[in-house]
Amino acid sequence: MLECTDTCNDVLYLGTVDPGTATTSWESQVSVDKLKRSIDNIRYQENMGYCLIRCGSSMHGHDQILNLPPVFSEKPNVQNSNPVNLNIIFLDSVSRQHFFRVLPQTAKALDAFKSDKRHKNTLILDYELVQGIKSRTYETVMMFFGGKVDLHNKDVFEKIPIAEVFGPLHDIGYHTMWVEDLCPNWAAGLNFELRVYDEALSDLEMWKRFRRELPKARIDQFGNTYLSCNVFSSYDVNDHFSDLHEKVCYNGKHHHDYHVDYFTMYQKQLQKKSRPFVTYMMNSLSHEGTGKRISNLDVSLAKYMEYARELKSTITILYSDHGNSYSQYKKRTSHGRVEAYHPFFFLILPEDVQHLFNQREIDALIVNQKRLISLLDGYYTLQQLLHKISPAHIPADVLDYNKQFNVTKYGLFETISPARSCSNMPRAMPNLCICEGYEVTSVNYAYHYVLAQYFVGMLNNELLNQRAKGDKSGSSIGGFGNCYRLRVETLKNVQVSQNKVS
Repeated sequence: MLECTDTCNDVLYLGTVDPGTATTSWESQVSVDKLKRSIDNIRYQENMGYCLIRCGSSMHGHDQILNLPPVFSEKPNVQNSNPVNLNIIFLDSVSRQHFFRVLPQTAKALDAFKSDKRHKNTLILDYELVQGIKSRTYETVMMFFGGKVDLHNKDVFEKIPIAEVFGPLHDIGYHTMWVEDLCPNWAAGLNFELRVYDEALSDLEMWKRFRRELPKARIDQFGNTYLSCNVFSSYDVNDHFSDLHEKVCYNGKHHHDYHVDYFTMYQKQLQKKSRPFVTYMMNSLSHEGTGKRISNLDVSLAKYMEYARELKSTITILYSDHGNSYSQYKKRTSHGRVEAYHPFFFLILPEDVQHLFNQREIDALIVNQKRLISLLDGYYTLQQLLHKISPAHIPADVLDYNKQFNVTKYGLFETISPARSCSNMPRAMPNLCICEGYEVTSVNYAYHYVLAQYFVGMLNNELLNQRAKGDKSGSSIGGFGNCYRLRVETLKNVQVSQNKVS
């Protein structure tokens, strides 16, 4: 039930965002009762997951965001009498070390599973040795959702095959939702991952194109994600990928709180109706240079993990892509540089879903917490989970290209060799191995000096080629102009890899 306290001494306005055009319209409300009825009507129409309430002039008043409880479309009953839900939470740019450093309450909430007698048999699996593929999100998400690894084809981006994960359950009657803290009119997040963004398009064209892609990805609802556009607009930015602001807030509330609240509300509603779901929440608060802002998420995420403890028949994955790639900690310290390639990965299996697995698989999941893994193992694990939940889904076989990484189609459900090293890991260069002793300082600088001469020569040739092509008028310039030919002066701290495990 909606309750309103009228503290407005001016005209009330209700703002709604049209799902078809993503434009906001405002209507005056003659009373609080009229406002409540209007909001209730919006709930049962197609909406963006939230509305805006403004006290005062429709042009210059102060807005309040109100999340709208979701209303679900009818779906066929899932054949499984005891369906298992899949719940995934992704934090951008947070290393494993930084997770425990700045999210202590969330870590404590995870530990609390073990001390809660009602959940003493829940498996909280913390994979300590996750090797990142690259300090950029795209490669990780492509590997996790599609099992695709390309270590050489730089900056050629394909659509992320989200339907490979959402589709098998969506198509048998599961409700699916994706929520993130980015504006879908900008080249980031799902807009980028579905290859929607085109700077030549207007906002309306972009939004319509984006909406057409959601059902193809088997995403039923985008939650209240669009409110991120309102939030960033108030800061006069397109995203929060900078450290200009220690906090990102709207009307006195953290931006991320709106999304966590909606995510929780969505799951509560479906649990109440005994309807199965696949949910995905992405947070990019740490995508900035200080490494501090992500600490603002701790209270909300800890509260959510306490709620997640009570979710029935729900497998939860909490993971990241890489550490902070933008901080002085990375630039100035060797520890920071290694952390950039050490994400975290948690898998939570409540007792009421463990019937899906045999003892050998459970044992492998436990043992692999101390083994070197990548999110390519995570992809094959996810494929097996989908098969366990819906036996009609045929899990993906290992691609020929991926066999070089010593993965199997069973992912973490098969014991990984303790002899595995970074030589078996998908790593797009530049990349640092998280294992101690794998990379050591070279004692043979003569060999590397020859290599340096060769590659610097290639750079000089490229400079000459560019100048030979001429300036904007097409006139050939030639030579190095005012620049000197590049030369190798000194070599320092040359690191070489060893195929050993520590």
